[in-house]
Amino acid sequence: MPTGRVNGVERPVVCEASDGRRVWALRIFCWNITHGGANRPPDEFRVQTRRPGSVPFLVGDRTTLVLGYDAGRDVFAAWDAAQHPNPSVSASLQIPRGTLDDAESRGVAAYTRPLASGDVEVVAAFRPEYAADYLRISGLLDATAPAEGRATVDAIQGDAAPIDELPGNLERRRKIVALSVVVRDARFRVRVVAAYGGRCAFCGLGASLVQAAHIVPVHDSGDDRIANGLAACPTHHLAFDRGLIVVGDDHSISLNPGALARSGAAEEDHVVLGEGLNAQLRLPADTSVAPDPAGFAAHRDRWAG
Repeated sequence: MPTGRVNGVERPVVCEASDGRRVWALRIFCWNITHGGANRPPDEFRVQTRRPGSVPFLVGDRTTLVLGYDAGRDVFAAWDAAQHPNPSVSASLQIPRGTLDDAESRGVAAYTRPLASGDVEVVAAFRPEYAADYLRISGLLDATAPAEGRATVDAIQGDAAPIDELPGNLERRRKIVALSVVVRDARFRVRVVAAYGGRCAFCGLGASLVQAAHIVPVHDSGDDRIANGLAACPTHHLAFDRGLIVVGDDHSISLNPGALARSGAAEEDHVVLGEGLNAQLRLPADTSVAPDPAGFAAHRDRWAG
């Protein structure tokens, strides 16, 4: 795989990344994000795509990422490599200050960048903990018409319209809806897992295995507040979602014999599941985002029958 160096920096970086479910084969070009210069608008930031001229930009067997990094905000920006198949040695790619600020505060942000063709490019910005989420949504950002670009940015910002009010054909509208769901779930996961210090509320396991569970599911009118979330390892996330374990008003954790019986669990399963649980739920250090007791009561009521 050909690579080269500019000013002692190798580009591209060739690697693989995984979110535990999928593996991406990547070629990563990344430059520092800087201000556009004295003669440019004060809110214009950019990268300059310095790279060895003989190194191919797009190759068929790997995904090319065109990234910039803002060290002050700890935020990446990502341009669409397909829109820039062979940039010159010093081409400039822009992103507004506001988009970088928004990504720093909300985790993920985007804006539409006009192209010479009259189409637009959706440029995303994200904090490092959202990198796998960016890889998941990158194939959903291929809007070209300005109205589609605006709707795509709105979805990332959390303002997605109903599918029948979105622009574009049915496939484009479905992508916008899917994009909204992925970003919403990503924000919920990052905030909840951080609140619990990256450890399962039921057993204390960390090891980067922790997920975010809703106490009251979204389809039952649950919301994405941290107080409606629990950090949970995959086993206890699934067990809680199926009502096999419940939480009392005093945050005690117990097995739910009725749900276990309905699931067909063997006696050995009762023992193994019970032995893996703490007696009390681990709570966030910040009491303002502690789980809502009403959510646990609703969960117990749902799985009591």
